[in-house]
Amino acid sequence: MSVVLNTKHLSSFISEEEYAAIYPQVEAAHKQLEAKNGPGSDFLGWMTLPRDYDKEEFARIKAAAAKIREDSDVLVVAGIGGSYLGARAVVEAVKGMYHNELEDVQAAADRGEAERLLLPVDAYFRDHPALTVGLREERAARNGAAFPWRGADGTYRVYGPAGDFLLLGELERGRMRTVKSFYEV
Repeated sequence: MSVVLNTKHLSSFISEEEYAAIYPQVEAAHKQLEAKNGPGSDFLGWMTLPRDYDKEEFARIKAAAAKIREDSDVLVVAGIGGSYLGARAVVEAVKGMYHNELEDVQAAADRGEAERLLLPVDAYFRDHPALTVGLREERAARNGAAFPWRGADGTYRVYGPAGDFLLLGELERGRMRTVKSFYEV
């Protein structure tokens, strides 16, 4: 399948010169996506979704939808625009935050491993050096944005100025980006 960009209506937003100036970057990004070798290349399943998807999962979803249609008069989904967090908030409000983990916790307790579950999350990343950022960097991190930082490239445990563990971050060429966040929203 081929996609063609129609630039007819772009003229009021971007000049031909601006478009021509960014075209090499767009083309490079496209090639990186197609080659699946850039940052985030392990999250490109969406590129083949129209033809490659979990057909068994899709069948389960369709069956669940049919059951909901059959059993319900109204279905309310709380969403926040492209994210599952709204629906997750409703599920957690109804079932509790750890409803999927209770069996795992009980099994660990039965094996005498409950203390392992009580470690602070940053303890699992002690092999990475820690750094504390300022308020500006914390704000950027909490908004999912990369921020400038001086230091050696690598993976770091990042803490806010008050000492809260914010994230596991990857510092590369002076930019800290989030690998996994651990703060509450």
